[in-house]
Amino acid sequence: MGKQDWPTVEEFKALQQLVNEGKVTAIAELIEKDGVVIHRCIVDALKKLDHWDNNLRWQITETPKASQAKIGMAGRPSSREKDPLHAFRRYKLAMKVAEAHIHYIETHGREPNLKEVREFILNDKDVARLTRFSGKGRTTQDKMVADAKLLFEPR
Repeated sequence: MGKQDWPTVEEFKALQQLVNEGKVTAIAELIEKDGVVIHRCIVDALKKLDHWDNNLRWQITETPKASQAKIGMAGRPSSREKDPLHAFRRYKLAMKVAEAHIHYIETHGREPNLKEVREFILNDKDVARLTRFSGKGRTTQDKMVADAKLLFEPR
């Protein structure tokens, strides 16, 4: 067991150096100076702790697998990637939605609901076929109309 009285000035400075700077060399030198009988490798190891980053290979030498770039996309490609006319079809549908709004505001004095917009687009067979609107279900058609309306909103 160690001493129970107050530490000496050297011991206190060594302890401060350990706490404030993380240096162990001063404590190793105190152990050496006091003549405590321990193996030399322990004192050397304590002194080397101050310079452990120079003596040990702690750096990551290889990029972790999770950080490496992905080879390619998995799964089904999006419509933008597989269809070169995707943007054209979206804008054509957006123009038809705007036309439906203008028509209903001029004739009825109000904005159309989703059902009326769907019917207006489906009445124009060419646009419905070109935008692939006629082959979709009601929910998908509503999503396409909502997406087309987003093209006219200010950003």
